[in-house]
Amino acid sequence: MATRQLTTRLQRIHHRWLERRIPASMQHQLNRHNLFIFPSGFGWLFILLCIGLFLLGTNYQNNLMLLLCYFLLSFMLVSLFATYRNLSGLIVSSEGEVTVYAGDALHLPVTIDTKVQHASAHGEISLAFYRSEHKQGLDFDKPENKTKLQLTFHERGVHAMPRVTLKSVFPAGLFTCWTHLAFQEKCIVYPTPKVCRNLYRDASHSQSDENMANSRVAINKGGSDTFFGFTTHVAGMPMHRIAWKLFAKGRGLLDKQFVDHQDSELWLHFQDYFTGDAEEALQKLCYQVNQLNLGSVQFGLHLPNQRIQPASGNAHVKACLTALAEYPRVP
Repeated sequence: MATRQLTTRLQRIHHRWLERRIPASMQHQLNRHNLFIFPSGFGWLFILLCIGLFLLGTNYQNNLMLLLCYFLLSFMLVSLFATYRNLSGLIVSSEGEVTVYAGDALHLPVTIDTKVQHASAHGEISLAFYRSEHKQGLDFDKPENKTKLQLTFHERGVHAMPRVTLKSVFPAGLFTCWTHLAFQEKCIVYPTPKVCRNLYRDASHSQSDENMANSRVAINKGGSDTFFGFTTHVAGMPMHRIAWKLFAKGRGLLDKQFVDHQDSELWLHFQDYFTGDAEEALQKLCYQVNQLNLGSVQFGLHLPNQRIQPASGNAHVKACLTALAEYPRVP
């Protein structure tokens, strides 16, 4: 227990020091302020070899052995500057905002600009999220200078992006040059969609209307004008109404729905999907938002803390999903 507390304390101190030394930014230019360099495992063995050669040379007064020792030390010193110079001057940036559903793999695009450097960078570098085992390699000798790092968030919300560790041992592998970069992008994690039945309201109805029989929004299973969305398969429905492509992807049997006409605005209400678990209600609302977007239907979202007016399009869907992601978490 004491060891774990000490480790946690040291990690917090290191994290605060990194925040002061390398603050978050949209892009970083690598230089002596954010690059660190230290002998690698192979480098320490190389140092032990030089020490052994020096002791043998002085003990037996062998000038050739001393000359070899000094030559290897000179080579190591030159390698130190070459390793640092290979990364110094590079500009590392992350493009665009990142959105993902909880439990899905996030792919953060990272771009390294080598054109501003005084000389071309060479060799391969490794990139990974801070303290992550999943690493991505990037070869400077190839024309591609972009890569994507993978990470998974299991909880919805707005998360700060972890630091990105960039590491290189070019040219001789005697030194490791690395940095821990923080980007200002935030990752918006949407709730995991959960399949559920439709519980829509229109502007003239204050309560949920499951079968929509009295609503002015005519959503029926036999309409053929405009595709509306999917619903759970009901026995007796025509076979051509089944979404076979979704069934092949393992999402179960779902029936296609079509809209004959839409004379009023649809609303998604949090209370209609709330059965005691707020997270489950958010997951169901996330599913319904995606389904309504497939049908290009105008709809609004009513949450206890927010109200989004009816609209359609990708921007509106993104606003609704972001509202679901930012909904306060109930302890």
